[in-house]
Amino acid sequence: MARITHLASSAVRGITTLTLLTGGFFSVFAQKQPNGGYAIDCIFTGASLREGHWLGCNCLNDDVAILGYNYTWLDLNFCLGNRNGTLESYDTGNYTTTCRDCRILNNYRTIFLNCLCPDMAHVLHNTTLDLNTTLYNVNGCAGCYNHMGNKSWDGPPPSSSNHTLSSISFF
Repeated sequence: MARITHLASSAVRGITTLTLLTGGFFSVFAQKQPNGGYAIDCIFTGASLREGHWLGCNCLNDDVAILGYNYTWLDLNFCLGNRNGTLESYDTGNYTTTCRDCRILNNYRTIFLNCLCPDMAHVLHNTTLDLNTTLYNVNGCAGCYNHMGNKSWDGPPPSSSNHTLSSISFF
């Protein structure tokens, strides 16, 4: 009887361990992944770039029965850096300290950031980065790495220093 109780106890421990391991495995994949997926959930027509680093656009939220989309703003300085004349995904990279003339472009599948960035010899390079490789959306709020933007029901505030993406074709 003791042997049966021991076997049953071992089986329960094994099932519990398996449940905990697989539960942890699946919960990681149920969350938004830290890099990418932005293009699936966000609409780029009408997106805007303010002061060369504030990206705004509409992203899908979890409450599709009410509205479905929130307008979200994210400071791309938290997401990108200049590596020797090339825009790259970089946590708190502050690319606008060296890059200039930044604009957003799209090809109706994803959104790109295009800037002039200097290399170590101060030679400017025209560089473009697919923002889908860095940004993600969580319930209508854009983010990158551990940084989240804001979201609202309204669109962007009026400003004279913005670049609004209309139907610019790229690639």
